[in-house]
Parts: sequence; C-alpha cells; structure tokens
Amino acid sequence: MNRTSRFYHLYISPKNEVDLAEVARTLASCTDCFQYDNHNFVIYTMFDAREWYARLQKYVEPGGKMFICELDITDYWGFMNNGLWKMLKRVKEGQTSGRIGEPSPSRKEN
Repeated sequence: MNRTSRFYHLYISPKNEVDLAEVARTLASCTDCFQYDNHNFVIYTMFDAREWYARLQKYVEPGGKMFICELDITDYWGFMNNGLWKMLKRVKEGQTSGRIGEPSPSRKEN
C-alpha cells in the first residue's frame, strides 16, 4: 500500500514512570519530527492518528494525557524556534530527517 505522509500535532504527557526520552525514541520513526515546548510535537508521518495512538498508548495509560490531530500547514504564520522552519523546508524539499530537530538526508518510516 502506498501512503502519503501528512503533518500531525501531538501533545503527549506520559504516565509518571515513563521518561519523555522514551517517547522521543518512538517518534524517531516518523518521516520527520519537531518538538516544541515540553510535550508538543509536529510530526510528518505516513501513519495516521489512530496508528500513532496505538504506538504511543503504552506510554500514557494509565494516568497520562495524549492528543493527536492532523495539521493543515497550507497557511501558517508565527514566531517559533528555527527548527520548525527548517523542518517545513526539509519536507517541502523532500529532505526529511526522521530525527527530532535534526536536519539530515531522507529517512523512510519503519
């Protein structure tokens, strides 16, 4: 099946015994990912929100919080860390990294 990558916003606050670094390692399988603030991510991925929920649920239940929604980036403005603008440029140019906040050559999702 041929899938197209899309942008999603992810808020995740893991349950107490889970370190956010564990979540970040799982998110490294995204086509590209940018973390802003403590618990917020913009991800670019072939997997839909339901699939990411299934992958991340173990870090959240019971006691944590998570929200995932598709993100339309056709019209955007704002002030943000340069990492976000670099990510958007990488995606536009087809040079996604697969790593949180790191620009590098393309990487396919697992």
